[in-house]
Amino acid sequence: MEPQSHGKLLMTAGVHVQRSTTYTSLLRAGPRLKPLQQVHAYIIALGSSNSRSLLTKLLTLACNVSCSVSYTHKILISVPNPDAFLFNTLIRSTSRSQRLSAHALYYYSCMIMFNIESSNYTFTYVIKSCTSLLSRKHGRIVHGHVLVNGYGTYVYVQSALVAFYTKVEQLGDAGKVFENMPERSVVAWNSLISGYEQHGLAKESIDLFDRMRETGSVAPDATRYVVVLAACAQLGGLGLGRWVHDYVVKKGLVVTVVLGTALIHMHVALLQGRAGLLSEAYKFVQESVPPYPAPPIWTAMLGVCKMHKDFDLGAEVAEHLLAIEPENHGHYVMLSNIYASARRMDRVEMIRDKIINKSLRKIVGYSIIEIDGRSYLFSMGDKSHLESNAIFNYLDELISKCAEAGYIFVMELVMHEVEEEEREYALRYESEKLAIAFGLLKTAPGSTIRLVKNIRMWEESHSAIKYIYVITGRNIVVRDKLRFHHFKDGSCSCSDY
Repeated sequence: MEPQSHGKLLMTAGVHVQRSTTYTSLLRAGPRLKPLQQVHAYIIALGSSNSRSLLTKLLTLACNVSCSVSYTHKILISVPNPDAFLFNTLIRSTSRSQRLSAHALYYYSCMIMFNIESSNYTFTYVIKSCTSLLSRKHGRIVHGHVLVNGYGTYVYVQSALVAFYTKVEQLGDAGKVFENMPERSVVAWNSLISGYEQHGLAKESIDLFDRMRETGSVAPDATRYVVVLAACAQLGGLGLGRWVHDYVVKKGLVVTVVLGTALIHMHVALLQGRAGLLSEAYKFVQESVPPYPAPPIWTAMLGVCKMHKDFDLGAEVAEHLLAIEPENHGHYVMLSNIYASARRMDRVEMIRDKIINKSLRKIVGYSIIEIDGRSYLFSMGDKSHLESNAIFNYLDELISKCAEAGYIFVMELVMHEVEEEEREYALRYESEKLAIAFGLLKTAPGSTIRLVKNIRMWEESHSAIKYIYVITGRNIVVRDKLRFHHFKDGSCSCSDY
């Protein structure tokens, strides 16, 4: 071998070693901003700034630490001849997290800008990002791109579209995509069955479940059982609820926390709850969910005890919850409310003292409403908004009109650790009421008010929004921790379940 050729070989080997070392450094840096920037600087100093593999890995990790779009864009434009593999890798990695989903849409737009052809793989993850962002606008645009590019019949793309449309309250569109699927996936069946139930369409949910059973193409699983049980509890589908329970027992399915909670809800709401036989439901909880019922199952039982005003059993169930999760503020609040409803104010004071002594902190409730593409967050009594005076004044007028129509504050539904003089204020200026008032002020007459609440709505607020519909004639949709609530014609799609 000639000396010159030997030298080139050594140089090449050295570069390979250096790039291997750099790749190892990237892996060690992980999704942390400062170490990544140091490795990036090293890549440039090494003269490897044109290495597609290194830059792809750097970009992926940069996305995972939520680096600014401008920084990731600088890295992206330095990649020589970016291809579909690079963009698909970036889109997939960012679509997996809700906080990074906007990045996925950015990379998709860059892919179009670079005139790189998308695939069914690309569209599946881009649609998932639109679902995470609850962006109707972008999802519909991407759906158009899917049809134009000839991917409208690909099962994974169609399944993602069904999931998207159910999440953004477009059940009609979800149904159209579903019916046009040549082959229906598990995801598609689950999404539409769950979507119907979440939006209060229990009958449609159960009918679709029956249809799935008849086709025999997809075997029922725990996920679908949970949804159907919730629909049975909401609609009163006792027969189907019993069938699901018997099937679970017959097949020896593992009673997970979620499935066990759904079974309890169904049994209590349909079998025992409505007949007032809560003691039988309590026995079912103790005997049918081995080895020990999880907190969500006890919480479900406790909620029904409160609903049917069985305070003695409710207190016993609450003690089970506190034994399992002694630091959960919500359990103390629920127990306090049960004692207060039973006029056991001595017990209420005892619970309040425990909350204070343990320095327990409650989850702060908030509501988010989007107006003209911008999101606004409200918490109880929140006066941080620039137009808070107008919002509060309008809400006061609205509550007065609701009172004239028959609405009253139900003080016993408010947390009993709140001082007496603070309760009416807490009820009047709940986060969802402030968000709705703002929405009514800022949106066109006849349009639907939509908001998201991070925790479950109070019963009192649920009642108040029905009256707000009567006064304003505006449809209101609230998505809380458990489901969508469609307020229309003075009632709610959840049937107050």
